[in-house]
Amino acid sequence: MTSNDFLQSLFQEKNLGKSFHSLTAADAQNTLVKPKLTLSSQFFRNLGNNGLISFTDYLFLLAVLNEPSSRFEIFFDVLDADYSGTIDLNEFSLLYKVTAGVLDEQEFTSGELSLFPKVNLSEQSTLLQVFFGNDGKGLLKKEDFYRFIENLQNEILEVEFTLHSPNGKTISSTEFARVLLQNTDLPEQCYDEFLSRLNRLSVNAEITIEDFKKFYKFINHLCDFQMAMKMYMLANKPISLHEFKRAIQVCTNLDIGEHVLQTLFCMFDADGDGHMSPKEFMVLFRNRRPRGIHKNIDNKHGIWRDYKKCLGRTIRDQ
Repeated sequence: MTSNDFLQSLFQEKNLGKSFHSLTAADAQNTLVKPKLTLSSQFFRNLGNNGLISFTDYLFLLAVLNEPSSRFEIFFDVLDADYSGTIDLNEFSLLYKVTAGVLDEQEFTSGELSLFPKVNLSEQSTLLQVFFGNDGKGLLKKEDFYRFIENLQNEILEVEFTLHSPNGKTISSTEFARVLLQNTDLPEQCYDEFLSRLNRLSVNAEITIEDFKKFYKFINHLCDFQMAMKMYMLANKPISLHEFKRAIQVCTNLDIGEHVLQTLFCMFDADGDGHMSPKEFMVLFRNRRPRGIHKNIDNKHGIWRDYKKCLGRTIRDQ
């Protein structure tokens, strides 16, 4: 697929005017060979209909979008066995095995790397060219890898934000809430129950792109916050806005924008008594859909699992 295909696949339910097409071998080669590209938060948008993303690339990119960036930083440090701050293509291939589910993550992070067979990444792709050069013999620096992950996550959020922002600068509290709901398994007929609660807000606040990015960084680091919410749930204790804000700061070290906090709190304050339900919040966000898996696909977990199994077989057969 091209870079535009990748972006389109993430927002398939939005009307982006997508028409699918196939590439010949010659088309693919012409699409692949490009001058040196700069890693930025415009990387995939700048490539447009150029750039070739392989099957293994795609699964890796989805994993980056659906996991905390800290996990991939740990993966890189494990691969960097000589502490040089760089890894080669053979070492990087092990990371593809993890994202494909071929190699168990616990084995990967605690085992001896020399025991694991390398993957022969025979597929050519723009991503591997950018990381390791046209001949595949270059080295990927730690700082470049970290920057790529951060830029990818930011770019996808910027694209999604723009789709919902009439002026390209802010979105309303209602639209922000709608984006959150669309990224869960909640049926659309249930949206109104949450959206109607926002009528209690004194002002339909405008949320900036930076607020939007901070919130999704929090969502990608939800595990620690879940523990705090479980304590409230065990105590059968409702949460005030002040307690909600403090729990986020303590557990994630993030300062979420005030308008985002108020919108979230209002969405989960079912009876308008100034306290939110931690159970309702956690159930909804624990059932978020992974990026790239859409509501019109039944059994999302089965699709994701089968997709990884298919890739695993492909890698093992190489």
